[in-house]
Amino acid sequence: MRIHTAIIVAMACIVISDGPRASAQPFAPRHVPTPDMAMAWKQEKDSRKWTAAYKAGNETRIIMEFVPQGDDIEAWKELVIHQIDFTPRSLREYVDAWKAMLVRADPKIKITEEKFEDGSFLMTFESITPEHQSDEFCVRRFIKGSDGIYQLAYSVRPSLKKENIVKLWTEILTDARLVPNPQKKSK
Repeated sequence: MRIHTAIIVAMACIVISDGPRASAQPFAPRHVPTPDMAMAWKQEKDSRKWTAAYKAGNETRIIMEFVPQGDDIEAWKELVIHQIDFTPRSLREYVDAWKAMLVRADPKIKITEEKFEDGSFLMTFESITPEHQSDEFCVRRFIKGSDGIYQLAYSVRPSLKKENIVKLWTEILTDARLVPNPQKKSK
């Protein structure tokens, strides 16, 4: 079984110059560090083709978003997000800050959290907004690397959520792991 190592590794080696999405804050073009690690996950478990629809990076964050082939990132229905935040914060501090941010955005949000033996976290949240324009169900894995917090997430609009797909992506996220970045030069 082939392991999908995130394209984010190669992306991190260059300055990102794609135009910003309307729903995302643009990153000013700057130096983008090469991450120490790469996140590996079994993308092929989901037989659909996913395409990179958005990417951005700077000295504090790298993010790449994938949608099913043929979907539009501006009107996404399902989304896979790979994100690296370069931070010295502990994983516990980071996850708590992430949850606080979610609660500030939606005080009625439903959040569950599971801590794994390796110290990583799997968080599930569902947010239903009154106008239904930003409704989201998300399963997100947080793993502490030597240079920051690595994340992999599956998001879907709650009205389109299929339990078998959520279960599949929960398995993919649970099995995801950090591996040495093949683009990183040894010291």
